[in-house]
Amino acid sequence: MITAMQREILELVRKFRFLKQDQVEQWAAGSLGMKPGQIQPALRQLHKLGMLICENGLIYLPHRKPDPRLMTAFNVMLELTGGNVCNLERGTFPFSLVFTLSDEAGSKPFMISVIDSDNIASAAKAFSSAKISTVITLVIALEHIEQRDMLPLRNCYIALPDGQGGYRYFQSEDGSVSSGIQYAGQSPGNSI
Repeated sequence: MITAMQREILELVRKFRFLKQDQVEQWAAGSLGMKPGQIQPALRQLHKLGMLICENGLIYLPHRKPDPRLMTAFNVMLELTGGNVCNLERGTFPFSLVFTLSDEAGSKPFMISVIDSDNIASAAKAFSSAKISTVITLVIALEHIEQRDMLPLRNCYIALPDGQGGYRYFQSEDGSVSSGIQYAGQSPGNSI
């Protein structure tokens, strides 16, 4: 028999197939309020029951392969929110991940799209025809800033790798990119 928190973790891994252990730990702390000392035993038990595999810092279901774009989208979501999100789901291309961030001011829907050299042409076509509501906060994770010029993007945020495992965020308005968002080490989710 598994606990309600373990069911939530298992559901997360089923949705996203393959995650890093630190991603699951940060999400569980933010969304479920689990303390670090609770997460390891919960994962160990799920592993011993054969419900998921925990090895080499990765957590996944048997017979599943990693999706690097989805793992990147999950990293961006964690950096933006600390894992405290609602309605976390896999997206439909070109969106990798969708979720809602709630606070005293209300709910804010987010969509994260991960663009790399393998999917940039199809993403550009999809973004050209997509009707994206201005109510949604769109975050596009790119490999490098030059990819921005290949996409028809307006009124969104661009996440670029910072070389240290995190991301630097830029705002794109009317097709131009500016680095006007300064986070000073705090979660950018509070500013976006």
